Amino acid sequence: MATVSGGLKCYTCGSEAGEQDQLPPQNLFPSPRPGDLFCAPICADCHSATSEDDELFQVLVISSHDLSDARVAAVWAPTLRGLQRPEARPRRMVHELLPTLASSLAKRRACGSTGRAKQEMDRLVRGMYWHRFGTRLPDGAYVADFAMDPNLADLDEGTTGVLQDSPLFETDDRVYQCRMVACADDPAATVFIRRCYERTEFGTWTLSDGLEENTDAGP
Repeated sequence: MATVSGGLKCYTCGSEAGEQDQLPPQNLFPSPRPGDLFCAPICADCHSATSEDDELFQVLVISSHDLSDARVAAVWAPTLRGLQRPEARPRRMVHELLPTLASSLAKRRACGSTGRAKQEMDRLVRGMYWHRFGTRLPDGAYVADFAMDPNLADLDEGTTGVLQDSPLFETDDRVYQCRMVACADDPAATVFIRRCYERTEFGTWTLSDGLEENTDAGP
């Protein structure tokens, strides 16, 4: 397990970090994994909670694809093999239910994710924020996800144009792509657009403390 030197703060909770969290989640990528994943400082308590969240996110993404994409098939095959072991029966039961859960969550994305799905979205956005700015999302900032479609129709014309012109973070195999734009007057106010396997879209706002009550109105 990779460790970090003293003085860095956990990118999720702000306590002292002693480990590194590799992002985006490694289970999204077939082997050999791309060399351009990045690490963010994380504390042991937050790091111990990431495995189940990463597993849920993997199913949420892959459930919207078919196995004709070789990258998806390569990721899903070892997961299914692992679930065949007798000791994996509790996890296998959960996996049998996850596609139904994923479908239900997908239909509700316009209203925002809930539970573990929201927790994972929050973590991934905070990690991308750390990667972009080299610092934590400010304390009190709020992360809110919203429904997306491939042509960015959920955003106004001005925001769409800025996003399309913004730098693209993209892994070598194009499994994970991300664009973001920040407000010049408030670095805690950003829009992230993330795409997995060049198809599944996730849109996320980060907002300053006190603005979250306005997110129901949409972007």
